[in-house]
Amino acid sequence: MTGPATTAVTFAVLDIAPEPYAVTPILTARVGVAAVGEDPVHAIALRCQVRIEPLRRSYTDAEAAGMLDLFGP
Repeated sequence: MTGPATTAVTFAVLDIAPEPYAVTPILTARVGVAAVGEDPVHAIALRCQVRIEPLRRSYTDAEAAGMLDLFGP
């Protein structure tokens, strides 16, 4: 017995923008999904994780104070 066929899909990040009225810092990403082939895609479950590494770049004193408020010590 075989399972359902898997359709190849491609993903592309189209845009990333901050949510202007969020209580905490939130980024919204628009993701484009395209199916390869003629079979229709009825649903996709997508889970992602974004890791921000604030220590990998240098910051001014004012920016560093903002990072402290945002990420903690």
